[in-house]
Amino acid sequence: MVSIALGLSCWAGPLERTEEPRTVVVATKAVPPFVEVDERGQVSGISVELWEAVAAELDLRTEWRVTTLPDILDGLQDHRYDAGIAAITVTAERERRIDFSHPYYATGLGIATATSGTAGWLGVVERMLSWGFFRIVLGLVTMLFVVGGLVWLAERRRNPEQFGGNSTAEGLGNAFWWAAVTMTWATATRRR
Repeated sequence: MVSIALGLSCWAGPLERTEEPRTVVVATKAVPPFVEVDERGQVSGISVELWEAVAAELDLRTEWRVTTLPDILDGLQDHRYDAGIAAITVTAERERRIDFSHPYYATGLGIATATSGTAGWLGVVERMLSWGFFRIVLGLVTMLFVVGGLVWLAERRRNPEQFGGNSTAEGLGNAFWWAAVTMTWATATRRR
């Protein structure tokens, strides 16, 4: 899960109303829809609106600086910026460096990519011919034979036209087929 929060440096003063509006320097980067930067350098988006609501409540003026994520993190740590507004994920390493607000957006979406190996169809074929894949298929076939064998033992006399057949091998084959079809049918109907 990815949580997104506002990155905050240690404030030089308390976040409360004062007689004269305080100017805070807020670093950001373009991360639509959280922060969007137009051709004139004007910022907008979900995170910007959230910050503007906080700034209005605390009577703060905002000076925006559009930069990169590493610069935002470094700038918060060395107090060049008072706050960092973007889709900043909270990690243990970042948490040691700076303070974060409570996350205001969380998602379970994650994208996995291969760090090495062959990509494309050759990679798929390579994985299908691997020992790990073979072990999974072997385990599945073994499970189907065990379940099919138990069904054959229980049904061969009660249902001889289905599981009796002309020979034991034919009856076991029918039982294996029944186990495979039942497993795939149960899986397909559960996903609906």
